[in-house]
Amino acid sequence: MKRTLISIIIFTIFLLASLFSVEGMKSQNINVNAIQTWTVDNEGDGDFKQIQQAINKANPGDIIEVYSGIYKEHIKINKQIILKGISTELGAGEDSGKPIIDGNHFGDVMEINADGCAVSNFRIQNSGRTYSMKKGIKITSNNCRIINNTLQNNFVGIGLSNTKNCVVAENILFYNIFGIYATKPNNCTISNNSLFNTGLIFSATADQLLTNTIKNNKVNNKTFYLYINKNDTTISNADAGQVEVINCNNVTIENLNIHDTSIGLITSYCSNLKIKNNTFENIHRGGISLHGNNCEVFNNTFRNCSYGCYLEGGENFYIHHNNFIKVFKHDQPCISWIKKHQTFMESKNIIFDKNYWDDWIGLKIPSMRWMPKIIPGFRTYTHKWLNIFPIFEFDMHPALEPY
Repeated sequence: MKRTLISIIIFTIFLLASLFSVEGMKSQNINVNAIQTWTVDNEGDGDFKQIQQAINKANPGDIIEVYSGIYKEHIKINKQIILKGISTELGAGEDSGKPIIDGNHFGDVMEINADGCAVSNFRIQNSGRTYSMKKGIKITSNNCRIINNTLQNNFVGIGLSNTKNCVVAENILFYNIFGIYATKPNNCTISNNSLFNTGLIFSATADQLLTNTIKNNKVNNKTFYLYINKNDTTISNADAGQVEVINCNNVTIENLNIHDTSIGLITSYCSNLKIKNNTFENIHRGGISLHGNNCEVFNNTFRNCSYGCYLEGGENFYIHHNNFIKVFKHDQPCISWIKKHQTFMESKNIIFDKNYWDDWIGLKIPSMRWMPKIIPGFRTYTHKWLNIFPIFEFDMHPALEPY
């Protein structure tokens, strides 16, 4: 009798789960009895030779299996599908490994604007690499799963914009200017991703980010640290691969040694920060991206970074006794004055003093040591490229040698 009762309970649970699954499909107008699996092989051994052809033919809910090979395409997913990479050859041929989707250095390689999609086990590469932020995978929809993909040589590896309930997990990203760039994500999970020579960027308020699960991400095999709403503390993580600090007050950030990532240290909506005794080296963009008020930056070394200290907004910045060495590398085409040592976006009351600049004219021509260090940058009040104005700051007492 007891065994019969247990069997009835288990059967009831299974039946209810099946009904909920079917109802979920029906609520999205998917006929669960008509789901098809389509195959794609670049040598013609599947239903299609191109991925986009399969997507165009598929109905919502269908599964598309893409076999090993190189697919030079720009993919647009505008219906709910499951896109699975298969790491073997289909039929004749010798292809192996994750199927490769290659954007040929222009545009977004894959764009997902339908809810409920899943993409797994692909190598996605070579988006456009311009300041229009082209992406390997661009997601503007909800309830999507991006699992176990490799993204390389894109401007942005994976970009999420105002998405809800998405999962980005167990992906490998390397040599992207930005690895994962999430703008105002809501209730998303970003976890267990491995990033090399790239990094993570979260563009959101503290309240927006607290709805998400962000954990166990590694940058160059070191920990990505995210601090939200911390006050009156010290952040000193020698094992940090990258650090982002949001809505924090009266915090000292010290002893970081960060290299080969998108931006070493990101601060947003912060106040009364002391950033000292850190090293930022081989950084694609800024050693520090600084947004806040009453911030002091001193005794740091910036070496081989596109920007030293990128001032995103706020007021009262005191930047002194730092080393700026080879802080200007041309890794993207752009108007030259935008990419000098600093940028000043909606920032004011900035003081540079007693920093070492390896390109100061006084080091090359001793008779010119009376000259201040001129620091070109730009300022914008609208965040539109057509309203950017060049501006200059000055270090009146540049150092003669590194600290």
